[in-house]
Amino acid sequence: MYELFIMIMILLLFASRLSNNRPSTTILISLDEFVLKLSSFEFNNKHFIQKSGIVMGTIKLDPSMACIFMGYIEDQIFFQYTGIKPDLYCRYIDDIIRFSSCSRDDLEKFINHVKSFHPSLDFTFKISNNSLSFLNIQVLVN
Repeated sequence: MYELFIMIMILLLFASRLSNNRPSTTILISLDEFVLKLSSFEFNNKHFIQKSGIVMGTIKLDPSMACIFMGYIEDQIFFQYTGIKPDLYCRYIDDIIRFSSCSRDDLEKFINHVKSFHPSLDFTFKISNNSLSFLNIQVLVN
């Protein structure tokens, strides 16, 4: 339930930034809490209730919640990290690509910070000097 509380707090933060208050923040949070608490899935013809995180693909809210959550996590990662940060950072839902011109040691320090930041997130990293694959696109570094 800790993650549910965190997600609702993040939603409150983002809802408070809305320029028009329609629907109201209270209604928005109540609906989101309802959906998050009742998130379920089926596996081997058995039904389960998701106790932690969000089951991707079960409701239309999932990608939006993932984006909001990842946006919040990114803000915290970059706010708390005092070392050299990537020169370019791009994300599509939960797929991230970063480019940096720093030393390998500085890059590994940033990677270690990100990897240890949140217990429910598993970041994987690939380091290359010439190309990376991102969302089925080969990105060349020149």
